Amino acid sequence: MLFHTWPFALFFIIVYPAYLALKNTKLRVPWLLAISYFFYACFNPLYLILIAYSTLLDYAVVMKMAKSTRRKMWLSISIINNL
Repeated sequence: MLFHTWPFALFFIIVYPAYLALKNTKLRVPWLLAISYFFYACFNPLYLILIAYSTLLDYAVVMKMAKSTRRKMWLSISIINNL
């Protein structure tokens, strides 16, 4: 799905109003995550493995950063992994 195609326009017309409707709810972030996964899967389903790995590692790093005094080390691990 490319940004200048009709499928993306339809995708956006459906997704964006739902995003706005979820503005002040706890479902906003999970909705964005699920829609992001769907968007990447439309281009190449194998990218789901990469983005899921990145999501899980970054979540784990944030949890470690919250409990650690060595935040720069954890941040560096996340940045290097994502690059």
